[in-house]
Amino acid sequence: YMVQANNDDSLFVHSDTIYGYMTLPDSSKVAQFYTGVRFYSNQLQGTCDTLTFEESKHILHMIGKPVLWLSNGYQLTAEKIDLKLTEDNKTLDSMILTKKALIVQPDENIKEAYNQVQGRDMFALFDQDGQIDQMHVIGNAHSLYYANEQEPPHASVGMNDIICSSIKIFFENKKVKQFVFVTQPDAIFYPTDQIPQSKTRLKGFIWRADERPLSKADIFVFPAEKEQPKDNEASPDTL
Repeated sequence: YMVQANNDDSLFVHSDTIYGYMTLPDSSKVAQFYTGVRFYSNQLQGTCDTLTFEESKHILHMIGKPVLWLSNGYQLTAEKIDLKLTEDNKTLDSMILTKKALIVQPDENIKEAYNQVQGRDMFALFDQDGQIDQMHVIGNAHSLYYANEQEPPHASVGMNDIICSSIKIFFENKKVKQFVFVTQPDAIFYPTDQIPQSKTRLKGFIWRADERPLSKADIFVFPAEKEQPKDNEASPDTL
């Protein structure tokens, strides 16, 4: 069990084994967490098999079925996730998802419907408050995103299914503001009542909300011991 202290938002980490050492010649501190890694902060939560924190480089490396949740409710998975912190280690600066990168978020209007973006790799930038600002999806990009009416009650009108070489996503106030599809996107729009069930999930899709630590006490509780949250309870109330 380790705490990365921060007056604004401390990071709490738990695993079966913790190993710390210093590297030469600069005596940089490195902490490695093995087996059953679970961590929590207000800004992000995650699980993986192995987590490495290089303090001097301000980098967290996640490998072994890594999954990460952001404060806007997005779930991120890949074969490897690297998180770059700011120089004071207080907040997120950037993030790289390597191989089989996938972002998932429950749609606000349709039960058991999920917005999804997939690609070979992804690179994200965060603003000064540690909120996601933009995401670049690199290689074999595929997006399933539900379209809603702009006026209340913002009812769903359908789903966009778009394939292209890469996608740029821009965020504002924790929500998607704009998509930019690069190099001749192949797009299909399905009205809400005509969406094929076979088209509602991208390859590799798994909604892993039952694994998400919802508090610092949750890092000591493994998924089998937790009650699985409902879709509309996937985001912690504290975020």
